[in-house]
Amino acid sequence: YGVDTDLFRQKDLSQTEFSSERPLRIGYAGRLVEEKGLDDVLAAMALARRPVQFAIMGEGPYRAAIERRISDLQLGSQVSIRGW
Repeated sequence: YGVDTDLFRQKDLSQTEFSSERPLRIGYAGRLVEEKGLDDVLAAMALARRPVQFAIMGEGPYRAAIERRISDLQLGSQVSIRGW
């Protein structure tokens, strides 16, 4: 499982302009089950100091729990869930 360090290397971020106004965008595609850690992402979003958007694509038995968690954390405007 080696990595080609000539192709994949750390980027020099010293000249990169980051804006606290632009949202951080997170995406997930996969089965909606508790083991995937989606609750952790939602909890981190609730604590974030900058805008975050989270797009979820998938289906599974944990969808209702995720939707409840989104509602409880008042993240409805920041999270979208779509099926396959």
